[in-house]
Amino acid sequence: MEDLNQAHGFVLYSANITAVTTNPTRQLFVEEPRDYVNVLANGEVVGSLDRSEDQFTISVPSTTTRVDLLVEAMGHINYDLQMNDDRKGITE
Repeated sequence: MEDLNQAHGFVLYSANITAVTTNPTRQLFVEEPRDYVNVLANGEVVGSLDRSEDQFTISVPSTTTRVDLLVEAMGHINYDLQMNDDRKGITE
């Protein structure tokens, strides 16, 4: 989020998927979700990812052609060494 000059609130990441698969679902992995992410597949909410719950993977239907990740920044850490690197959004 900071790369977008936004230190708080929400940011929406979108991607089109063109890969073909025969599996009924695909696994979406986000390495560094900061903090809470609503996951939408073709405009439908399919679940969420949550850094505080160590939830980084979610299944999306194989028919998905567009994935949207709505990231909510839930405040910054204000103590210890982590406060120097508490960037928000999807950082990896």
